Amino acid sequence: MIFIVYAESSRGSIASSLGLTDYSYFFVMQQFKPMLERIGPVLLVDKVHPEVDSIYRWASRMGESCVFLSFTPPHKTVNNLLCPTIPVFAWEYSTIPNEMWGGDEKNNWAAELLKYGISITHSEHTCRAVRSAVGGDYPIKSIPAPLWDEFRQYSNKESSSFLIQPLTITFDGWMVDSANLEEDMRGAGQPKSINSLSLSGVVYTSVFNPNDARKNWQDLLDAFCWAHRGESGATLVLKLTHADPDFCFREVAGELPKLMPFACRVVLIQGYLSDSDYAGLISATTYVVNSAYGEGQCLPLMEFMSAGKPAVAPDHSGMEDYINHENSFVIKSSNEWIHWPHDPRLLLRAFRRRIDWESLVASYHASYIEAVTDSKAYARRSEKATEDLRSHCSLRVAEAQMRIVVADCERINAHAYSRVRQRLLKPLYSMCWQLVSALGLRRKVSVSLLLAFKALFKIRGHNSIQKS
Repeated sequence: MIFIVYAESSRGSIASSLGLTDYSYFFVMQQFKPMLERIGPVLLVDKVHPEVDSIYRWASRMGESCVFLSFTPPHKTVNNLLCPTIPVFAWEYSTIPNEMWGGDEKNNWAAELLKYGISITHSEHTCRAVRSAVGGDYPIKSIPAPLWDEFRQYSNKESSSFLIQPLTITFDGWMVDSANLEEDMRGAGQPKSINSLSLSGVVYTSVFNPNDARKNWQDLLDAFCWAHRGESGATLVLKLTHADPDFCFREVAGELPKLMPFACRVVLIQGYLSDSDYAGLISATTYVVNSAYGEGQCLPLMEFMSAGKPAVAPDHSGMEDYINHENSFVIKSSNEWIHWPHDPRLLLRAFRRRIDWESLVASYHASYIEAVTDSKAYARRSEKATEDLRSHCSLRVAEAQMRIVVADCERINAHAYSRVRQRLLKPLYSMCWQLVSALGLRRKVSVSLLLAFKALFKIRGHNSIQKS
């Protein structure tokens, strides 16, 4: 099986794409690639047309099966290809779009997904939402990004204390530190080629796009500053994944003066961290934090937890598969009526999960006390985080799920080949009928010739993929 793989962003463009719509699909694709290579060759394409079908035709001539994995939401997935196509997408709401708007049929995800016959997502929550709209027997498979094997190495279990000892990390980018707020805000948006950040004590880290309203970063920040307003040993690091530093600091740092005075520390980092810099940030973290209204899977949360960092997070949407009271401090949440995020009509069609602010404050309190006073309890929580994420998003687990999809892909390929054969040979079949008619052959002879031609090329009816 040859895997053709595509995402809108590429390695060359991702640094400038941070914070734009669907930029995270690139990172999911990158995590899938090593797993796919354990099954078959992987070919990355920059453009869908004409590259995908060109590769498919070449593979067909070589007798190789082929499938196109499009890491895009369904309304952005190309569906008129010869090559069997599987959308790989994330979704965090209670329902998927099941109606058309703006004159664009692709906005109806329920209808679009039926065209592919099989789909891949990253949580059981999304699977339920899709099957509710498309049908209970629709073959959608939950395969979280297989990142555990990469990030488990950043676990610092050899430390005798789970309080972060003084640690300095460096990175290219921009920074605002509440300890030097006035000075840093005067220079916000000005390039600093190398930043040096020293961290110690109990460090909470959250990685998010401040332009994504679903992340609910205001509650995360406000609750931290209230919960730890008297704790100088508590630090919140906000890693902002957006390409524009002016926007980041205007949006997020502008909130800090409203929350003062507080003894705790808040640090904002903007920029694309290298792998080593990101590893340093993980090592310097005590807890990873999430207060989103919904997540398709949440890569940063999974990455930090794979490295043994317990979470302060809710257990809804895509997080319900791996957040629990043994590996995290679970934030309560409740339903809130909302529109689909890309629907300009703003019609209320789904639920997201509203965060209970007092529960978030209580989780900050409880987590700080555990880190400071009960290292054994923290160690158990850390080990459980690593183990639960191994079961959720390791290469071994993802490969097993992907091989099930591959078996279905082989069936899809057979149908696609039949469809191509029909497209090419049916005109010849029609020409043959016209020929024997023109020659005036008797009906019995004509029918015999046509049946022989049909048998030779195995022309037969084609059931749609979704009904096979």
